[in-house]
Amino acid sequence: MGWLSFTNITCFVFFIYFGMTFKSFYEMFYPLECKINEKNSKELCIFSIKNWQKKFTLGFCIPNYIPKSNYLDCAQFFGFDEFDLKNSFSKDVPIRLPRKTRKNGTLAAYVLLGAKTQLNDPKRIVLSNNVLYKFVELSKYKVNDTEKYVNLLEKSKILGETEPLTKQEKKPITHLITSLNILSLDTEINFNRREVPHELIQDIRLTEKNEYLPIFRIDRLSIKDENYQPVNDSQTEYNLTFKHNPSSIGKIRFFKQFEDSIQAMKEYGFNDAQLKELTSLFTDTNINLILLTFIVSAFHLLFEFLAFKNDISFWRKRKTTVGLSLKTLAWRAISQAIIFLYLLEEETSVLILVPSGISVFIEIWKLTKAFKVSISFGSVFIPSLKFGEASKEEKESNDYDSIAMKKLSYLLYPLCLAGAVYSLVYNTHKK
Repeated sequence: MGWLSFTNITCFVFFIYFGMTFKSFYEMFYPLECKINEKNSKELCIFSIKNWQKKFTLGFCIPNYIPKSNYLDCAQFFGFDEFDLKNSFSKDVPIRLPRKTRKNGTLAAYVLLGAKTQLNDPKRIVLSNNVLYKFVELSKYKVNDTEKYVNLLEKSKILGETEPLTKQEKKPITHLITSLNILSLDTEINFNRREVPHELIQDIRLTEKNEYLPIFRIDRLSIKDENYQPVNDSQTEYNLTFKHNPSSIGKIRFFKQFEDSIQAMKEYGFNDAQLKELTSLFTDTNINLILLTFIVSAFHLLFEFLAFKNDISFWRKRKTTVGLSLKTLAWRAISQAIIFLYLLEEETSVLILVPSGISVFIEIWKLTKAFKVSISFGSVFIPSLKFGEASKEEKESNDYDSIAMKKLSYLLYPLCLAGAVYSLVYNTHKK
């Protein structure tokens, strides 16, 4: 029964998984709406609030203190009358820095969406059902050390100060975020109470008329290290770019799931560099391109896995190296090991690092097959390597291989040397 081969079973399982994943993505972007019929009463549905533009507004509050009750006292308050679910806007907000923030302290804020009558007194904002609020930390402690890359010949820094940082300067200091992005749901969807997407449960706030306020979220994935700037004692004000972007329900749900995944990966030991690379992939790319990338990546993993399988099958059946270049095999193994070590040193994503590591082991195993290496243990259990004898035909192939590699080296060695010299003189390298 040839159709029950390992390759066919693998492809069948892959396409089932791919189909279920695609179905989940589709339901994420196009959820079922609540429809009133004989089986579904009106009480089970929650509706988007009507004429909300005339009643609600968006605000940004710097509190005097973190509230312990339902009242919010704003030291600074900024309103955004231009807020509209259907349109994007960007506005610079000049924030006065409190003395404690300038003295290496923290700074926090609230993004508010509520009735205009409830946000007209910034000194006493009641956090009721008609006010939806999100808390965000504007500050972060970071080491202001940008001296990361140097020229190996001149030892000159391409970033930061020309003098080495002192121990005092290497202490974590307060950095403030320079840009804050708000995502809001741009469509009116009627939800079934029993089937509200779990990603939106915390964002839905119901009114007395069984209607929910406009849904919005802080785009925390767009907050990156390069968006922070250091604060000094003499600085009394800084500008925060406040952005609003309408988004589909699928994008909001997808970003929420991704935020939860990032938090889970941190608990599993992923470092900041790996997470930064992964986050940039999703936040700096159009959502449609992300889906296309997912499809291409999925098929790439499938073909790579099948390539590993076929490579291993070929070499398991191979009894002779006639017609094969042993030097090419050796150089390939060395190259794969160097690439793997480079990816490991650059803290590349595990999705790339793991296949590269598997390739290294396969190439080393192929070398042991090509050179007929066997391991034997002596009387004291010390392993020793033994190399098998090459046949007459294999020796003839090796002679031709040596001649070809010798002629090829006349071109390769000068190119490698020129590339190394160019990199040493003109490029910068990680310390």
